[in-house]
Amino acid sequence: MKHHYVELVAILLGVAILMVSLSSGSAGIEKSHFNNGEVSFDYPSHWQRINHSDSKLVTFEDLNSGFKLGVNREVAPQGWVKPKNFINNLSESGEYKLKLVKQEKIMVNGTSVYENTYQLESDQNISQIREVWLEKNNAIYSIIFSDPPVAKKDFLENLINTNQQGIDMVLESFAVSDSQLTDDGVWGEISFPSQGISWKIRSDTVNEYNSVYHYPESSYTGFNGTVGLLGHHTLYSAPFANIHLLEIGVPVVIKDYLTQKTYTYEVTSVGDIKWDYKNNPIDFPLGSPELTLVTCWPPGTDQGAFMVHARLKSIEML
Repeated sequence: MKHHYVELVAILLGVAILMVSLSSGSAGIEKSHFNNGEVSFDYPSHWQRINHSDSKLVTFEDLNSGFKLGVNREVAPQGWVKPKNFINNLSESGEYKLKLVKQEKIMVNGTSVYENTYQLESDQNISQIREVWLEKNNAIYSIIFSDPPVAKKDFLENLINTNQQGIDMVLESFAVSDSQLTDDGVWGEISFPSQGISWKIRSDTVNEYNSVYHYPESSYTGFNGTVGLLGHHTLYSAPFANIHLLEIGVPVVIKDYLTQKTYTYEVTSVGDIKWDYKNNPIDFPLGSPELTLVTCWPPGTDQGAFMVHARLKSIEML
């Protein structure tokens, strides 16, 4: 009897220790600290900082597992309306490969923030992305945790996140200081893979080198409407000098820094010319996630508006 009693005590003690360890959050992990004067947080010491050209703040990776943390900040351009609860509206159906699976409000270091979880699916693999969004300093801050892709058949077995304690460490300590931030006018980038070129997307002017202009009356990416972009044909780096050479079916890619997503469109028509655009402005209809590229026509004149149309094919993480 005494032997069984000792065994029972040992089992109960083991369960108690396990429960404490599971509820202790990030306690016990060796940590490092990041602070650039604007944001600060603790993170596991074995995570390595990596270069990432699309992140304005910092990116870390667990080199053993491929798990990534990206922290970004963007000042929203005038006229941009943030998605409700920062949910990507086009992800709810999963039609564009990115599917919303969970959304809630959580507390991050005493601040109520939005947390959204997505699954990103390809032909063979699937991965999970957890996003945390907060607003401060007239800007949008995102904390994005990305699991490496796994085979679809193994996905359910990999739902237990071995980096959960690291996630807890970041969120328990994440802080944003008061800063004076201004809008630089750039909220994204457009590229034509078939031509090997890319340009910044601006919200303030079309008369800037290496850039195209977003029509303010058109939609932004992530919404169920048409995104309109205007680029010079011969002036200011002539970003749209060769859009008439795009072929039906080729991709056009937009990197959206505001939502930290990549939107890939497929060209559906080339050569629609609107000769009366000065008196009858170009229409950017709602109801379908599409893209319209506009430049002056014929080259060197502004008699007409030459257009290329495309439709959204997929959404991925930036």
